[in-house]
Amino acid sequence: MVAIPPVAFSTLADRTPGLQMFQIVQTEPTKLRVRLKVHGADPDRVWGRSRTALSVCSPSTVSSMFP
Repeated sequence: MVAIPPVAFSTLADRTPGLQMFQIVQTEPTKLRVRLKVHGADPDRVWGRSRTALSVCSPSTVSSMFP
């Protein structure tokens, strides 16, 4: 099971410059799909910061998403 407190990620995402919107969808019991809408920033940099935010919220989830 994937467990990420929504408020925890939202708080971290709000501090990510250029991240306009995000969506996290649980596609399987142990897998997530993350969508980002970036505005006025480098998408790779925003993705890196978002990945870091996810790892803070749920380290085991991120390690399984990004082997």
